[in-house]
Amino acid sequence: MDTRGDQRQGFPPKVAEEILRLSAINTKYRESLKPHSWVKIADFDRQELVQLGYKYSEHDYIAAARAGNAQAMNVFLRSRVPIETKDEQSWTALIHAAAGGHEALAYLLLNHGASIISADRNGYGPLHWAAFYGHHNIVKLLLEHHADVNARSKLGWTPLMQAATQGHTVTVA
Repeated sequence: MDTRGDQRQGFPPKVAEEILRLSAINTKYRESLKPHSWVKIADFDRQELVQLGYKYSEHDYIAAARAGNAQAMNVFLRSRVPIETKDEQSWTALIHAAAGGHEALAYLLLNHGASIISADRNGYGPLHWAAFYGHHNIVKLLLEHHADVNARSKLGWTPLMQAATQGHTVTVA
């Protein structure tokens, strides 16, 4: 039995907001674990991908992200691909966009719900790679989407350390 009476106030607003944000991330992650058929796709989407030089496959989804091909990525996303699909290095499309300096693609992926906290097998996320390569506009975009500026890789590296070691003073500022 609850003996606190009417004095309960709940979580402070900032804590409640963070709980809801993390809950949404967890839901997206659980959804990404469900199997996806890389066979089913609308004919017009398949034809558009072929015209753009891609097949409807995990490999070509990542290849389009690596190339920064926003038009192809729009088709993949419209076809409801698992947005957190990873390549052999455990890089997601967002990590490729961030590392490659593809700002429009990073924006597109974030607006479609790409995880800001995804990380490769060494613990480096999109913010780490954008900072490492000095893509300060993408760093800014990721921070606006609440990327953790203090996120540490498995080796303890933060995005700031990544930028500083490469001499990216604009990114560090």
